[in-house]
Amino acid sequence: MATEHHSRRIRILRENVSRRIAAGEVIDRPLSVVRELLDNSIDAQAKTIDLSIIDGGVGEIRVHDDGHGMSSADLALSVQPHATSKISTPEDLFRITTLGFRGEALSSIAACAKLEITSCEHGSSPGYRIAVHGGRLITSGDAASAPGTTVSVRDLFYTLPARRKFLDRTSTEAARCRRMFLEKALPFPRILFRYHADGELRATFPACESRLERVLSAHPDLFDRAILFSGSTQLDAVSAEAVVADPSFNRGDRRLVQIFVNNRRVDEYALVQAALHAYEPYLPGGRFPAAFVFLQIDPAEVDFNIHPAKREVRFHNPRTVHRAVVDAVADAAAGFAGRVAPLGRRVGRRPLGAPTDLTACELVDSAERRAAHRFEIDRYRDLSVRSKPSDDDIVADDGRFRYIGTLFSLFLVVEQNETLYLIDQHAAHERILYDAFRSSPGEVQRLLVPRRVVPAVDAAEETAALRERLARHGVSVDRRDDGAWYLTALPAGYRSVEHAIVEFIEEYGGTEAGFERSLFAWMACRAAVKDNDTLEDAAAIDLARQALALPEPRCPHGRPIWHRISRDDLNRFVGRT
Repeated sequence: MATEHHSRRIRILRENVSRRIAAGEVIDRPLSVVRELLDNSIDAQAKTIDLSIIDGGVGEIRVHDDGHGMSSADLALSVQPHATSKISTPEDLFRITTLGFRGEALSSIAACAKLEITSCEHGSSPGYRIAVHGGRLITSGDAASAPGTTVSVRDLFYTLPARRKFLDRTSTEAARCRRMFLEKALPFPRILFRYHADGELRATFPACESRLERVLSAHPDLFDRAILFSGSTQLDAVSAEAVVADPSFNRGDRRLVQIFVNNRRVDEYALVQAALHAYEPYLPGGRFPAAFVFLQIDPAEVDFNIHPAKREVRFHNPRTVHRAVVDAVADAAAGFAGRVAPLGRRVGRRPLGAPTDLTACELVDSAERRAAHRFEIDRYRDLSVRSKPSDDDIVADDGRFRYIGTLFSLFLVVEQNETLYLIDQHAAHERILYDAFRSSPGEVQRLLVPRRVVPAVDAAEETAALRERLARHGVSVDRRDDGAWYLTALPAGYRSVEHAIVEFIEEYGGTEAGFERSLFAWMACRAAVKDNDTLEDAAAIDLARQALALPEPRCPHGRPIWHRISRDDLNRFVGRT
């Protein structure tokens, strides 16, 4: 009888192999060590935290804090797998109140580096020290130590040479460690943070009372106090605080739009978009603000246990969180509404006036529509272009305001109070119309001849939602027996832009968020004077006066309406001192 042969394909890994695999999952480069050690120091309620790195963190990473410290028994357990003081039951995972909680960090670090920890509890003497190299206990015992904990990680990945080989240059790894240090310091303004690299003190963030002050101290090369504003909101179980820079500072990337949830930086695209949505009235397309948003949420409403680095997060009520971000950023933005930086100011490390993506505002009607709606005289376009201006109107000089003329068939040139203003006629008119459309549209009137429309959304529920949103603004869209949709009624003040409303219905496929702004911005952009439209002087003077009186000198798409040059600016430009 043949003997049955069984081959063993599955086996249990030896402990030293499994621990190195686990280390590779948790610790992938020096910044991972920095993240885990800083989390532990913050959780220990430290008031002062020092981070030192050598050779980009590969040579050594040392974190010292004055937190509550550990006993000898806790210190011995801290380097074991799954050792933690922060959770004890499965239910604790759904009410996390600390930054670290998985109990993997110190064990994983010890498996791939030379780890030494010295710690002392407050009111206790002496302290204790333990050293674990490559997962092997080297020494442990009493040691002189001030209250708190010092963790030293040397020779990172010496047990995993393949991992070490794929690290980047020392300067790149050091820059990553510094960015992680910034991320951890921003949400905790009342903790003193110091950063050392290769024996030199590189950054100090003093303890302060507000996150705005912490943002300022963390980025002194980017911001000054005059351009930073803060705002906050509270929605149900979500509180949000935002620190933002005014639009004079902007960038070509989203790097400085940062979201923190319960003091953790998270990579959550939807929340970044929420912050950008609140900024839409202030910046043109293609430019991004600096906005730091700090959310505090009931731990039972948020789950961080879905990513090894806790960078991703799930919310029980994402709509509320999204709304809180929008409201907090909008509240902060109220501080700079109405302000525009003078010409020549640095804007996100690029001069104001450098090329930007303005396609959202460069909307051009067909020749027929432009001819039909050019220079319409109605309550929203009170530019008296049909009346011949008098000499007084042309000069319009009352000692404070003087209209000089037009430049490049686009800019109105005005002198006022020893300041020269270059006013974008399209952007200015667009903002005036936008504000007027929002304020008092007038009585709703039925159209004598309904206009057929083909809504951009074709699902029944989406179409019904679009009709409801339009109805809130007096715009009626009805469906007839033949299944076609028709625009049947409008407020009296919208009759001059009936064609623009039809276009909007046929092209808008967005959601309720930002619907009103999108609708009125679309209408205003279509109705406003365009580039190369020649205004008579009386109309230009009226438009310039209205533009300079606007409370918010930006078009609905966020572009500045005007630039100003003072007498002092001009003197400096031509070398007159």
